[in-house]
Amino acid sequence: MAYLTEEVGFDAAFDYHGGPVPELLAEAAPEGLDAVLDGVGGDHLEAAIASLRPFGRIAWVGAVGQYHSLSAPPPAPRNLFDVVGKSIRLEGFLVRDHADALDELYDLAVPRLRDGSLPLDVTVVTGFERIVDAFLGMLRGENLGKMLVAKELWNPI
Repeated sequence: MAYLTEEVGFDAAFDYHGGPVPELLAEAAPEGLDAVLDGVGGDHLEAAIASLRPFGRIAWVGAVGQYHSLSAPPPAPRNLFDVVGKSIRLEGFLVRDHADALDELYDLAVPRLRDGSLPLDVTVVTGFERIVDAFLGMLRGENLGKMLVAKELWNPI
């Protein structure tokens, strides 16, 4: 958690293994949230909906929480109707739908990546024969940032 708050600059962070997500999120953001980027779904999305203030926004990018149960995915968040009651905007977000913003992203990110003010958090596993190990490690949270598999030793910059 210290890495996220001290190095990356988040106001708060928690380990979802440390207790019920709604309680951890409420403790981390006692005044509520205005925006959420959710890639987990399930109980994490339910907690996000509970923590959002009226007119909050959710960009939903995935549902990693159900990857282990594709044949019987978890039910929708029990508080889904709160999206209506709080006038929350819940929208699926795919990078491919925003190619028009690519130049703006490059203009913002590339200079900061080069000068170190935007850290590039990447875990690199070397050797294609380790692809499955890398994927399973990513699902277990064994990586910092993006998990990449490289054919040979790789330096991102």
